[in-house]
Amino acid sequence: MKFLCNEWESSIGVSEGSIVSYIIWCTAFSNKIPFIKYTDKLIDDYYNKKNKNFRKWVEKSRDKGELLPKLSDNFKLIYHFPMDSNHSLIYSKFNKTYYYIQVAYVWDKKKQKRSNFEEWHVIRKKYKKKMSKNEFFKKIIQYYKKLFNKEELKQLGFSRFFKSSDGKFSYYDLFLNKKLN
Repeated sequence: MKFLCNEWESSIGVSEGSIVSYIIWCTAFSNKIPFIKYTDKLIDDYYNKKNKNFRKWVEKSRDKGELLPKLSDNFKLIYHFPMDSNHSLIYSKFNKTYYYIQVAYVWDKKKQKRSNFEEWHVIRKKYKKKMSKNEFFKKIIQYYKKLFNKEELKQLGFSRFFKSSDGKFSYYDLFLNKKLN
């Protein structure tokens, strides 16, 4: 897991592929092993029918923001917001750092909601000090306000980004009504 944290240090703010693939590669290999040589075998093994239950466990853990803490005691889930994208604050005991991780999913146009297929992940920021749940949610709001101009946000429907992944409530409404905790 040290390799994973070291890799993250060089990729803050850079969109990557699947966080699951990234974690598997970083836990299966060290930086001394040329993992490109073994990538096809690793992917084939992961998607093999015999590993279907394992894959489901990995994806369910990812969707709850619990994958890293389940794989290593080095990580602790601090906050998790499963919305249009998942936004999580994960603490690493290894380097005493809090990582803001976003996992984005492919949008299902027919169902008008996110699918379970992960499109990409990004380590948005890192922090040395813990923040409150409201402070972390403000960081998520700031991210969307920087990503789109006011007109785009109006057209897209700003609150759309903050609906719970099951569509039952809005984290943004909870935030505005001071009921987020």
